Amino acid sequence: MRAYILTEDQARRVPIALLIGLCLAYLVPGYGPRDPWGSIDSTGFGIALTFAQSGSASWLAPSVFGVSVPSEAPLSYWLIAVGIRLTDPWLSAHAAARLTTGLLVALGLLGMWRAAFLFARRPEIQPSDPFGASAAPLVIARSMADASILIALACCGLIIRLHETTSEALQFTWTALLLLGFAQTLERPKRGGLIVGLALVATGLGSSPLLALLFGLAWLAAHAISAPLRVLARDSIPASIGPVAAAFILWLAILAVSDEAGRATVLQWWRAAWPPFESVVTPWTDRLRTLAWFVWPAWPLALWTLWKWRASWREPALIGPALLCVAVLIYLSMPSRMNEQAIIPLALPLALLAIWALPRIGRGFAGLFDWLAVALFSLFIVFIWAYWIALQTGFPPRMAAGAARVAPGFEHEPIALTGLLAALATLAWLALIRWRLSDGPRVLWRPVVLSAAGLTITWLLLITLWLPIYDNRISLRGPVTAASDRIRASAPDSRIESTCVYAVDLGPAERTAFAYMGSVRFARGDEACDWVIRRLASGSGTSSVEPPGQWERVWQGGRRIDRVERFTLERRVR
Repeated sequence: MRAYILTEDQARRVPIALLIGLCLAYLVPGYGPRDPWGSIDSTGFGIALTFAQSGSASWLAPSVFGVSVPSEAPLSYWLIAVGIRLTDPWLSAHAAARLTTGLLVALGLLGMWRAAFLFARRPEIQPSDPFGASAAPLVIARSMADASILIALACCGLIIRLHETTSEALQFTWTALLLLGFAQTLERPKRGGLIVGLALVATGLGSSPLLALLFGLAWLAAHAISAPLRVLARDSIPASIGPVAAAFILWLAILAVSDEAGRATVLQWWRAAWPPFESVVTPWTDRLRTLAWFVWPAWPLALWTLWKWRASWREPALIGPALLCVAVLIYLSMPSRMNEQAIIPLALPLALLAIWALPRIGRGFAGLFDWLAVALFSLFIVFIWAYWIALQTGFPPRMAAGAARVAPGFEHEPIALTGLLAALATLAWLALIRWRLSDGPRVLWRPVVLSAAGLTITWLLLITLWLPIYDNRISLRGPVTAASDRIRASAPDSRIESTCVYAVDLGPAERTAFAYMGSVRFARGDEACDWVIRRLASGSGTSSVEPPGQWERVWQGGRRIDRVERFTLERRVR
């Protein structure tokens, strides 16, 4: 027990309407109608779409319309592909992929809430209160669980990356499942161990075998360090080994019955998952800068927790999330692992650590978080509105010219409904600031609610006001439509599917765009085609791969904002 007190007023829950509203505003807009965001999002969607359109025999190795992607693990894309197939009569493939991803991320938030609740109701976490002034343990636990969701929503780097169709986005859910297993072990060790085992399997097959290994070592180390977990190790550890062993045996059986090409692809993925030993440690200067903003404000609160609770660091609620953070940091130190998507698994254990700082945070520290959020997000909201109004009205001229450079030549008619939603979101932000200025009770989650709400409302404004403009800026729909229309016009009965096309220097993201948006069918095996789509990344007309025959260029184009990347369409002359 700790030397702090939380009264009934301080331990009040986040209003359910506010919590659900923030979660919906965080999740739903980014999964709405839009084109894939960048090459990573497009590649992930392409893998899932290829799975959904192929037979079960092709589900062993991720690929994008004929091009293998051995760096990606398959499980997350299997789930998205299942979602695409189940909703095929009613939803487009991209809408189904976004819906499936959104539901799984929402499941991760629920798992996070449950893990925080189970940890927070433990006697060693509850306040030391011999006079009975504190709130009931379950009331405190629910308030802390609500705060964990707010801190996760407030992490600045998550909000875009969780809306991409990637295996790393779904690692958010697998990490939440792992934390839930840790927490459940303290009450039902066999069930908790089983959940941990399933989370490790999902991480290994859905994201990275290396990360799964590091998580497994953190799970074992927690039992060795923490006395409450060590007592339960006889039940929890064997229960966690069961799913891992079963998945390993099943995977070997699948490999045994696969053909030579399938086995080679899986072994290639397995080798790519393990970095060379001699290049394990890489410089951290740029990585620390990325980490500092990506998981803000969770990391300063987590550090405050480790300092204030240093005498109790062996408690499961502290050592479990802390060891998972160490595991992710080791993973991020590997070569080619430090991208923004790879940081996603760090956010949830940091958020869980951060909630224990809230009962023991001073007024000055809490005020710093509040006013930083108010100043930063109010400034963002003003800029978003000012540039959008300038783009629509042309005034002031310099601001309108700057806004027009975001998507040159794009004409956008504002929609009344999106403008109304943006206005309501802005009013909600002003109401939250007014609430913060009031003399209400100093509730437990008060230091983080403005950070979560500010980021979510800023995100909502960007989606409602600027999404069509951003879509036009980064989407390949324009050049894809132009090229596919030319192929369709010359195809029998204008059916583009009856004509095959060679792809030269197209990456997985570009293949996905042409195959899905333009219905282009790429050549299979030795099939002879009359068309070539070529990507000229350097602006030159040369290519490292040339299909047989002589070709005539009939079209060249690209995105307006990208003067380097160009695409050409060529027709066979003979």
